[in-house]
Amino acid sequence: MASFKDFANSIIAARAALASKAYKKQLTIVLGNQAADLDSMVSSIAFSYYLSLLPSADQKHNLQDNLILPVINIKASELRLRKDCEYVLSSFLSFETGSKKSALGFFIDELEEPMQILNETVNYKEIQSKRVYIVDHNVLTFEQNFLSKYVSGIVDHHFDEKKYSNLDPRLIRPVGSCTSLVALLLRTRFKELGLQNYSEIMPKSLVLALIAPILIDTHNMKAPGDKITDIDRDSVDWLLSILETYSLDTFKIDSSTNDFELKDEHLNSKFQKKIFFKHLSKLKKDISSYSMLDLFEKDFKQLRISGADHLPYIQVGISSIPARLESILPSESHIKDMSAACAEICENKTLDIFILLTHGSIKQDIEVSVYGREFVIFFSPNLDKSFCTRMIESLTLHTNLALCPYSNTNYKNILQHTADQKRKSYDNSLGNNMFLFTQENVAASRKQVIPIINDILNTKDTSPSNL
Repeated sequence: MASFKDFANSIIAARAALASKAYKKQLTIVLGNQAADLDSMVSSIAFSYYLSLLPSADQKHNLQDNLILPVINIKASELRLRKDCEYVLSSFLSFETGSKKSALGFFIDELEEPMQILNETVNYKEIQSKRVYIVDHNVLTFEQNFLSKYVSGIVDHHFDEKKYSNLDPRLIRPVGSCTSLVALLLRTRFKELGLQNYSEIMPKSLVLALIAPILIDTHNMKAPGDKITDIDRDSVDWLLSILETYSLDTFKIDSSTNDFELKDEHLNSKFQKKIFFKHLSKLKKDISSYSMLDLFEKDFKQLRISGADHLPYIQVGISSIPARLESILPSESHIKDMSAACAEICENKTLDIFILLTHGSIKQDIEVSVYGREFVIFFSPNLDKSFCTRMIESLTLHTNLALCPYSNTNYKNILQHTADQKRKSYDNSLGNNMFLFTQENVAASRKQVIPIINDILNTKDTSPSNL
C-alpha cells in the first residue's frame, strides 16, 4: 500500500542517514529552481513522493535502497524572505521531532556533502546509481551544472531551453503552475496502481499544499490571457474533489500574521478557496519587514549567458517582487538606496547586469485598482558604456516588453528627463547605471522576460541596432 506517510517517514530517515553519512546504494535528487518560490518548493516535494511510487507497486521496496531528497534550492536562512512558503511548509509539509519542526525537503546548504560527492564522482557505475530530476526549471544554473551528467527527468512550465535528452519524464508544458503537472502525474500513477482511497495516499495537508501554488500562480484561477490552461483546471478540480472526501471537522489554518479557521465543508467552495488564496497572497506580498537587499534576494534567479563577440559570457541576475516602484520608492532618498542595493547585489553575486521586475496593483481612486509592471535594469560600472546603451536600445525596441521611460514627479530632481517621452529612453537613468521603465505589456512576467534577455545578449551582431 502506497502512502504519503511512508514517504514522509523516508524523509525523516534520510535526515538521519545524512547526519550519520550512511548513504544508500542509489541517491536521487529532486531539484527545485533557485528562486525557490512556492511552486518550486511544493513541486520538489510532491514529485519526490511521485518517484517513491516507482518503479514497482511496492513503495517500501522502492524506498529501501534509494535515498530520495527533495531540494529547496536556497539556504535555510533565506526562507524568512518567503512568508507564503514558510507558512505552507510549516503547516502542511513538515514533521516534528521533539520540539523541532523540519520541512519535508532539504535546503541546499544542508546538502553540502552529498553535492560534493556528486561533483567529484567520475566512475561510470557510480554515476549510474545517482539521479537528478529538475522541477520548475529545465536548465541547470552554471553553479550547479556539475549535476548535468545525472539529469534523468524534467517537469517544468517555462520556456524549453532544449537541454538534455533521453529523459523520463521530460514534461515541459506552458501551464500556469508546475505543481499542476506534478499533481496530474500523481493522479496517473494512482490510477495505474488501482488506488482510489485517498485518505492515506493523499492526506489533507498534501492536498492543501498542492492547491496553494496553483492558486497563487493562476491568481485563484482568474489570471488573464492564456496564463491558465486546461491542465491547471483539471488539477484543481481533482484536488478539490479529494477534499470533499474528508470528514467535516474544523481544520485550523495557523499563521504568524493572520490566524483563521478553515472549515472542511467549505474547502471546496469558491468562497473558501478565495479566502485561502487571499491568505496566501497576503503572505506573499508582505514585504514590510524587508530591506531593499532583502527584496532583491526574495525571488532571485541568476543566468550565465553567452555574450556577444566581445564578451565570453554575461552574468545576469533577475529579481521579481510583488510591489510597484511607487510603493517601494516613495522619495528621492529611496531611489538612491535602490541604486546602492543594486550595486551591492552585483558585487555579492558577481553580476554584470541586475534586473528588477516589479508587479502589482495601485489604487487610482477609492474603488479602482490598476495592475501594472515596471522594469529596472542596473549595469555594473565595469561594463562598457556603449554596450549598456545598445542593450537599452534593444530592450526598448522589443515589442514583447513595450518599455517606456518611468515617470514619477517624486524623482524629478534625481532622474534625468523622466517625464519627457520624446527623449531617448536611456536618458531616464541614474548616473547612466540604473534605468527605470514602465512595462506596458503587463502579461510579460519573468518567465517571458528571460528568453528575451537571452536573445538580446546572445546576438552576435554588435551593431547598435542589434547588440
